[in-house]
Amino acid sequence: MHPSSLPRRRASAWADAETPPLAQTEPARLAGARRAGRGTALTARRRSRARTRTGAGAARAAALR
Repeated sequence: MHPSSLPRRRASAWADAETPPLAQTEPARLAGARRAGRGTALTARRRSRARTRTGAGAARAAALR
């Protein structure tokens, strides 16, 4: 599912409530995903989401939406 189809406010509220500081969880989760042979969809989505906030990313996101 495309991120833009999610209700934006609830998604960000969920992220704020559910995710502890990245330093704690990220290395272990990434290592586990790499061992399982797949990337983490969650972190990929978080990164791409952050990228759309700025500059060209915002323009591209607006065009895709």
